[in-house]
Amino acid sequence: MGFSYGLCSDIGKRRVSNQDKLIIKTSSSKYSGDFGLFAVADGMGGMAEGGTASEIAVENMRNWWAGLIDENIRGTPVDTICRELQKQFYQINNSIIKFGKSKGIKVGTTLSALFLVDSKYAICHIGDSRIYRLNEQNRELKQLTVDHTFVAQQVKMGWISPEEASDHPNRNILTQCLGVNRDIKTFVSFGRIQKGDIFILCSDGLYNQVSADLLSTIVLEGIERKRDVRVIARLLTEAANNNGGSDNISVIILGEKHAGKTQSLLGRLKNKF
Repeated sequence: MGFSYGLCSDIGKRRVSNQDKLIIKTSSSKYSGDFGLFAVADGMGGMAEGGTASEIAVENMRNWWAGLIDENIRGTPVDTICRELQKQFYQINNSIIKFGKSKGIKVGTTLSALFLVDSKYAICHIGDSRIYRLNEQNRELKQLTVDHTFVAQQVKMGWISPEEASDHPNRNILTQCLGVNRDIKTFVSFGRIQKGDIFILCSDGLYNQVSADLLSTIVLEGIERKRDVRVIARLLTEAANNNGGSDNISVIILGEKHAGKTQSLLGRLKNKF
């Protein structure tokens, strides 16, 4: 299983700092083939030290990755990987709460993590960052995570429509995140990677400015034109900025490795994030 991937993170047009953090960790072994961890964390906008909260999240994920044993990954059920990711989320939550108390402040972050191995994926998620799956063959875009927001609850209950939720004044109110409450409920999901699958991880600064249709169009057209995946990621952030850029914008795109200029899973970004 080989993958191409690219990422881009931008401060946007209205923020004074970038509180989004990304992590990409990849490896390959005779036991497990190619496998990788990809995650996006969005420090809570409006909360002091939001960037520190998201950094605590990704640093914890780095430490977890460093402790993985290749021999134990191959053949591990993906639901087991989900449970291991959940344990890390609980540890991160406690670490951020402890940090906030030491500073006398409230801090928080979202975290959406994707683990790929043996042609399967495992997801652990909390907050309103997102993980999508876009299939290159049937062109279907599906959100694999749920939004832990007030308006998402309203839509689920049938009290407002998805269209009303998109510009609702309370659309940024989170019902779950890391670092605020001891009791958290993470979202987990797992499945098999299908031929033509492309995964997109992003903060809300992207999808609040770029519609699902436009997101699909930019990614699929980029692939059809054999653009480098990193270029496609940059085009998405540019589209978000062109539509207002009201928040930090971060995106990771990964899919099956194609011939040409795309970045291989084991390319030069391997240990950079």
